[in-house]
Amino acid sequence: MTENYHNWTHDEYMTFVLIHAAFADYQLQNEENELIEHILPTERYKNLLQFHKRNKDIENINIIMSLKEKYCNTKELKEELINKIRSVFYSDGKFNYYEKNMDRAFNLIL
Repeated sequence: MTENYHNWTHDEYMTFVLIHAAFADYQLQNEENELIEHILPTERYKNLLQFHKRNKDIENINIIMSLKEKYCNTKELKEELINKIRSVFYSDGKFNYYEKNMDRAFNLIL
C-alpha cells in the first residue's frame, strides 16, 4: 500500500468504494467499469483500480472504513453511496449471491 488515501477527494473515495463493490464477485464487468470510470480522469481511475487490485480485501475494507467519517458522515450521504453501490451491482442486470453479501456488508461498515 503506497497510496496516500488520507488525502483523497470525495470523488476518489467514492470511486474506490465503487471499485470495491464491483469486485464483489471477483471480476470487474464491462457494465460496472463503464459506470465507474467516468467519475475521475482516466489516469487517476486506472491508478485507483491498480491500487485496489494490489491490496488484500481487508486492507481495502479498512481504507473504506477509515474514511467513512470524512466522506459518508450523514444518513443522506450514506444512502447516496449505497444507491450508487447498488447501481454498480445491478449494472449487468443481475444481483448475485456475492453482491448480496457485499450489499449487507456495506450497510454494516458505512
